[in-house]
Amino acid sequence: MPTISLTTFVDFVAVAGPRRVPLVRECKFNNNQPYDPRKDFYKRLRESVVAFEKGSMTRAQFEDIESWGVAEKKTANFEDAVTHYLSWRDSVQGCWSEPVTGHRVFGELRIRVNPEVGLNISGQRHSVKLHFKRDNIPANRMTIIQGLMGSLANAGVSSILDIRREAYFSRTDVEGDVNILLAAEAAAFMAIWNSV
Repeated sequence: MPTISLTTFVDFVAVAGPRRVPLVRECKFNNNQPYDPRKDFYKRLRESVVAFEKGSMTRAQFEDIESWGVAEKKTANFEDAVTHYLSWRDSVQGCWSEPVTGHRVFGELRIRVNPEVGLNISGQRHSVKLHFKRDNIPANRMTIIQGLMGSLANAGVSSILDIRREAYFSRTDVEGDVNILLAAEAAAFMAIWNSV
């Protein structure tokens, strides 16, 4: 049973036609490669957001990107993201709670679902996926991400934070049509997987 990342599945759903085949082929034949943090541009930023929310990093430490030991080319990008994150966070009353993570299984396919942040906001558990990139998150991608997150047991509110825009998108329900779409896309992924 192949296990793929949420990002891989969302990328698959977002493309149409023949471009899906090379995406699945690359996933199938590179899926067992060990994780390489050097290829993960936002790793240190994600870790720092979590450390800040958990209270193991002070606000001053969170704002001092140079002390994080990241490459110079990342510093301005990370400073911008931290500024926007703190601006959003200052407007939201909430405290850390462990995000709900797990796997969504469709037949032979397992999809890792891993929101980075968990917050208790107004007595409701929010599992939050962070979007660091400068480009907008398309609505169809948000629907897929929130559909996968919301399908986990005790997920609470499935949320996406577009950090650069300080835009917070949340939903508590996953529509039946979204579940049908997720199952159909997973079947299509596996049909290609089994053919390449």
